Amino acid sequence: CYSNMCDMDSMERHGKIAKRLARELGENGFAETYDYNFAATKIETGDYSGAYDYFSKLAEPSAPSLHKLAVCCEKLGKREEAFAAIEKEKNAKAEDAIFKIFADEACELIKFRLLNEDYLSNPDYGKMLLDFFDRCRKKMPIGYAKFHLPWVLEWYTANRQYKQAFEFLNNFPEK
Repeated sequence: CYSNMCDMDSMERHGKIAKRLARELGENGFAETYDYNFAATKIETGDYSGAYDYFSKLAEPSAPSLHKLAVCCEKLGKREEAFAAIEKEKNAKAEDAIFKIFADEACELIKFRLLNEDYLSNPDYGKMLLDFFDRCRKKMPIGYAKFHLPWVLEWYTANRQYKQAFEFLNNFPEK
């Protein structure tokens, strides 16, 4: 819940308690899931450097983790490292096949942005992005779609589609 609200202080405070309880109960995977979500939330709050510190140090990153690393690298201007993360993501695994499919597509969007400085004026990018986002809303947990919302709003704003942006936000998540 705190992640969805981007409340980093509460997420950290209550996360420590939850991680301790999970360890006591033998749920060791919980800590990894929490740390991933904490770092992903850092991306949503604009703390790309903090998220990079987590995602860049993973020994065996999953496809979604490499997608998040590529986002961090893109935002931090680490182009070559972003391309390396995208390339590595192609062969990485995900817990669930659908997460792999969406990580693949999300990385293609990052690659498009990195290769095309004028991506915001490119209708091919807009089509790819909006199609991807529509599938996210229909097939993925809402947090995954919410994560990609800034790029949709960036597209609408850059293309002066303010009415679409307003209607989009007014109906997000789908009513």
